[in-house]
Amino acid sequence: MLIEYFGDSVIKDDLDSRDLPKGYTNLQYQADAVVEGFSKLMKHNGFILADVVGLGKTIVASRIIKRYIAKNGYNTKVLIIYPNALEANWKNTIKDFN
Repeated sequence: MLIEYFGDSVIKDDLDSRDLPKGYTNLQYQADAVVEGFSKLMKHNGFILADVVGLGKTIVASRIIKRYIAKNGYNTKVLIIYPNALEANWKNTIKDFN
C-alpha cells in the first residue's frame, strides 16, 4: 500500500539490502527503523519495537537480530516474545533470515 501511495520513494537501492533474503523488498522506512533500532539496542541494551499492523515489524526485528548476532557472535542468545497467533510467521521469517 505504501508503494502504491508514495511510489518508488519508499524502496531503497539494492546496495543496502545485503541482509535481506530473496523475495523481500528493502523499504526505506524499514531500513531506517533497523538503523535506529540497532542503535537503541546497543546504547540502552534493549528497546521496544512498536508500530501499526502490517508495516513489517517482524522483518525489522529480524534484520536487527541478524546484525546483533553478527556483531556479538553466532552463539549469542536472543529472546523473542510474540503472540501465539504469529508463531508460524515468526518462525518462517527467522528461518528466511538464517
